[in-house]
Amino acid sequence: LAESIFSGAVVTGNVAMDRIHTLLQPAEVFSGDVLLSAYAPSGNLNIILGDFTGHGLASALGALPASEVFRAMTGKGFSPAQILSGINRKLHSLLPVGMFFAVQFISISHTLEHLVVCNCGMPDILLLGRDDGRIRRRFPSRSLPLSITLDIDFSEAIEHYRIERGDRVLLNSDGVVEARDPQQRYFGQERLEAALEEAGGDTAVHRIAERLAGFCQDAPQDDDISLAEIPCLPEILPHWDPCSLPLGGDNDGSEETTDGIEFSLTLTGRRLRDADPIPLVINQIQELENLQRQRRLLFTILTELYVNALDHGVLRLDSALKASAEGFSHYFEQRNQRLERLDDGFISIRIHCLNAAGGGRIRIQVEDSGDGFDFDGSRGPDLADAPVAFGRGLMLVRELCDRVHFTAPGNKVEAVFSWSEASS
Repeated sequence: LAESIFSGAVVTGNVAMDRIHTLLQPAEVFSGDVLLSAYAPSGNLNIILGDFTGHGLASALGALPASEVFRAMTGKGFSPAQILSGINRKLHSLLPVGMFFAVQFISISHTLEHLVVCNCGMPDILLLGRDDGRIRRRFPSRSLPLSITLDIDFSEAIEHYRIERGDRVLLNSDGVVEARDPQQRYFGQERLEAALEEAGGDTAVHRIAERLAGFCQDAPQDDDISLAEIPCLPEILPHWDPCSLPLGGDNDGSEETTDGIEFSLTLTGRRLRDADPIPLVINQIQELENLQRQRRLLFTILTELYVNALDHGVLRLDSALKASAEGFSHYFEQRNQRLERLDDGFISIRIHCLNAAGGGRIRIQVEDSGDGFDFDGSRGPDLADAPVAFGRGLMLVRELCDRVHFTAPGNKVEAVFSWSEASS
């Protein structure tokens, strides 16, 4: 009965598991290791491989609240640092002293261009090359496990890295390298990486499982063994094409009614460091307008406009840094450093929803305290030809919206998004 409830509450809610190669081998009926996956509104895929202290039923109980917080916050669009903080707060209030939750957290972007990683007390996360399976990058632990203390700043432990389509991410618990043979020798990191070399461009989990079975033979299993290999391919992402959805873009607003909703939110100074207003704004719109099918599109539009206002307006970052894998990581290091020093500036978001015959429209205004940018090309190459400051994000916003208009000097933008009843 307990196993059935556990599977229903924790395992059934996972996504993309038919595309993720796994080896999940508990030491007892219940596993203290837990694998969770969920899609964010942006289309990003978030995955956690976690290891609770010990094994068996007592350890498995922590997976219930952890999975609940993970899926709820991922579904609302919170950032990786906020999700980990939420799980940490929940477990710290529930778990007994001495029991903690070591975590490997990854978020694969919906464009398959970059990876967000946070390793909290687990073995190295490995990024494998798409063709030869060689280790492209190791992501060691940079944080305490969850539930030990409330005072963990996960933003400092998070790494950003550019990936290529077809790369693979290998997650593993310490039960893999600490598996023992009948002579009490450990499997170890060297044997794990030797198995990776033998696998080459093929699925690594299968080869590691073979090597483990041959090494351990009939020796008793001391700890839970968990492996997950995630291919960075379109098949692991939710199937959605924002350009194919009926957006009602031909609505000129002539039939709008007076039934409207208007609200605004402004973040200033230090609030810009750790607050993410997009989930709050999206959930408010969803609560009032019930635009379930348009939620992902609105999330994309608002996120692009807000991030661009923060990064290129308030923080004055240069997107040219993201041209290479090393530059991509350096960009986010600079971002974190400037956020830490930030004590002034503002970003204001204003939302105006109006109903219309057969649908409605939302006017989104975002203003920041920055110096603006060359939005009309009068100070250099046209943005469409050299999208350095905003890149493809702004072009996607233009495709999704009826109208996108910048006000000089470029630190204020208004985007109009419409929908029809058939698409909402």
